Amino acid sequence: MKIVSAIYKTEEFKIEVLATDINHKDYISKYRGHLYCTEAGCNAKLCLIERKKSGLKVFKTWPRSVHIQGCPNEVIYEQNAGKATKKNGEVFFNLSNEHINQRLKTLFEKIAFGKLQNPKKSNGKSVKHELGGVKNLDIPKSGIVLFNQGEDSQGGKQGYILERSVDALDDSDIGYVRIVHGEVSNIQINETHGYINYKKNKNYQVKVYFSEYFRVNNEVDYPNFNILKDYYAKARKQNNVVCLCVGRITKTQNGYNVH
Repeated sequence: MKIVSAIYKTEEFKIEVLATDINHKDYISKYRGHLYCTEAGCNAKLCLIERKKSGLKVFKTWPRSVHIQGCPNEVIYEQNAGKATKKNGEVFFNLSNEHINQRLKTLFEKIAFGKLQNPKKSNGKSVKHELGGVKNLDIPKSGIVLFNQGEDSQGGKQGYILERSVDALDDSDIGYVRIVHGEVSNIQINETHGYINYKKNKNYQVKVYFSEYFRVNNEVDYPNFNILKDYYAKARKQNNVVCLCVGRITKTQNGYNVH
């Protein structure tokens, strides 16, 4: 459900505002941190999301902010099942930072020590290789999520994160969380969003996309991304730079984005 209006609340006053009436500059200087759900009695915090290409502006629930029970915008947590369910029936499980870091470390060691399986078959067609011998299981597209937008799984066991080289991505990965790796061609960091562009193959372009939503929820760390850009500029003079990341795959006009 798209949230198109919010309560702008300060110590002095409280008014309802529309997402379409707020520009990025005003959001940063005035509204950020002061937007709340419009449902009576609900104090869930909201943030503004703006899609530059489409011009769409909507509000999203601030990560880990909780709506009151029965709110149209709530996420319902089923504690006994260890899952969070939206009203459309989608199920979400968190991936912890520890789990992600361990997966990235494992893949990095495979690449560094030359133990990663060759992603090409003898007939020249790309194949998909998995971490730890894990096969491509039938995992629901909404099964695992990032940025604590779901619920912690019970018993400490977390979902599989399947691994893809840039050359092995295809439409079957769309909507799923994947570990993606490949050689970097350039890095672009803007005020509202950023990209790490992988070296383009002959068929499509793959980018790690740091969206407006990502920036809003990582406001303290986002300016430090320029350090990454500077590091890449220096490192690429001596060696090829490889990027390993975890994100959800989406389709673009020219290829795929990793969110």
